[in-house]
Amino acid sequence: MLQRPYPPVDPGIFTSSATEMHQLMKKADALMQKLANSSSFAKDVMDAAQNNEKQKVNQLLKSTGLDSGMKTSYNPDGLKIILTSEVNNMDCCHLTISLKW
Repeated sequence: MLQRPYPPVDPGIFTSSATEMHQLMKKADALMQKLANSSSFAKDVMDAAQNNEKQKVNQLLKSTGLDSGMKTSYNPDGLKIILTSEVNNMDCCHLTISLKW
């Protein structure tokens, strides 16, 4: 069986993606710290979600330092946040956070 030769690997984008993911994880950690340590902040997020104030939910989450792409969704069971980033104008990484409330 003949194997088709692959081009040499170039880890440039891969390592850049890992670097960007690390940054997303740091920002996610700051958000988790705020939610874990501030019951008033957590209550504000929950109240805004319960009142279907998506813009307020996003504003509250971004107030913790999130400046990347962000998609949020919520339902009576919890909150889902998807953080995204780019490398060289290409979508490179997604970090999904799902929290029960």
